[in-house]
Amino acid sequence: MFLSVNDNYTVNKITSFYCMSSCIYLSVLIVGLLLTDAFYYAGSFSFLPVYFVIIIAEIFKYSYIRLVNQKELSFNPKQGFKLLSIIFILLKQTKVIEVVKSLFTVLFVVIAYFIMAILFGAEVFDKHEETIMFSFLLTVLTVFPLCLHFGANSVIYVLGGGKMNDIFHLTLFRNIQMSLFGAWIGAFVIPLDWERPWQVWPIPCSTGAILGSMLSYFISLFQFFSDPGKKNNKTGRKDSFFWRTNNFTLVLGWAVA
Repeated sequence: MFLSVNDNYTVNKITSFYCMSSCIYLSVLIVGLLLTDAFYYAGSFSFLPVYFVIIIAEIFKYSYIRLVNQKELSFNPKQGFKLLSIIFILLKQTKVIEVVKSLFTVLFVVIAYFIMAILFGAEVFDKHEETIMFSFLLTVLTVFPLCLHFGANSVIYVLGGGKMNDIFHLTLFRNIQMSLFGAWIGAFVIPLDWERPWQVWPIPCSTGAILGSMLSYFISLFQFFSDPGKKNNKTGRKDSFFWRTNNFTLVLGWAVA
């Protein structure tokens, strides 16, 4: 059901496509939020369309990658138009038990993020809607792509410090790190006495999380194309530059926590 590719060359193509498409749609999403002032709705149910955009974008990327892996499509933008006609067939092949496990995993992570937000200073007896919506946003940005591409079990494995064997795993893990880091950075402006409307919880944290997610894909894309060792991946050589920089961000994430 989930992505399982032993060919490093194919994994590289999948990773580059995933990063480029993520950079494009997240950039458009952020520009749209800023131009329409829609980011002021972060933390309310009015922000739900943003969640749907992220979820639908991830499902489309997942379906496209699956179909390319099954040799039904190629990495060609013109081939993408065929995706709509066969995406529903692909979804029907998805096992119900895996969907249920993923839903429970997402629910568990939302609760975990909710508790973490309270421990980091969110109000306990007030603004529950805002904290829940923020927790859901973090889950959609970080855990949902991992569940979608590698299954619910991968969440515990990756977050528990399991060894990541390819750059696609590392890309998704960096996205988790940078999204949480962006949310953490955004919290710094909340207690300042500027009295700006965008300082209200959880607007800066939600905006920071989306910006952090977008930045993570730009970093991964830059490192992917600047890695001098990527041309030798057909021989099984590790992506040395990619691995070294990921270890640096991992240490940075631990330091921040």
